[in-house]
Amino acid sequence: MYFSSTSTELQTLLTPAVRQQLRADHEVAAALCVKLGLPSCKELREATLVRWSDKGLSADDLATLGLLGSVLPALRKLSLGETSGSAGPDGVQRLAEGLSAGALPAVTHISISTICTWAKQAPRRSLPPWTEAPCRGSRTSF
Repeated sequence: MYFSSTSTELQTLLTPAVRQQLRADHEVAAALCVKLGLPSCKELREATLVRWSDKGLSADDLATLGLLGSVLPALRKLSLGETSGSAGPDGVQRLAEGLSAGALPAVTHISISTICTWAKQAPRRSLPPWTEAPCRGSRTSF
């Protein structure tokens, strides 16, 4: 967002701290779009289908995606998969926490598959006893 193009009235309503936060939020969102191979955030905003696999998404990336949910009005299907373990143990939870009521209004299908829920560097003995291979074949669809 180019703040110089906003109306003078809006600029006077926003405190410098709020404007700085908006800039910072925009930079984080733009960095996520670049990481995902999108030429601009506009591509994500207008997408009806998002299918990302092994993009190295971190827990912070998933949290950002969750926060962007309210500005993705056209998105109908969201499919995420990550086998690297880069999302860490709380990545999916942070995605869900970012999604507020009314986020992703047009979504009819969400698929989250093989996103490891354990730290990649965790020793074998620290894995939950109910799982043998937490990054193979796990799938959640809504």
